Amino acid sequence: MGCTNTINAKSPKSSIPKIKAGAHQLRQIYEIDPKILGFGTFGKVFQAVNKIDTSVKVAIKVIQKKKLTQEEIEAIH
Repeated sequence: MGCTNTINAKSPKSSIPKIKAGAHQLRQIYEIDPKILGFGTFGKVFQAVNKIDTSVKVAIKVIQKKKLTQEEIEAIH
């Protein structure tokens, strides 16, 4: 999936909060489908399934920080 600096995951079906984590951390929790669900100026969105509870599906937005201004990066954090 290339360079991923900030990843946000949330589930529309449950109360899982948005989290900010690195790609390595998310790959430990989720099986990430390489098929792109959507994309925009700053990144791509992938679907993932929780490895422990496969009924939990999430969307993971991968944002490339190099395309953001310093102000936008600070707003994300």
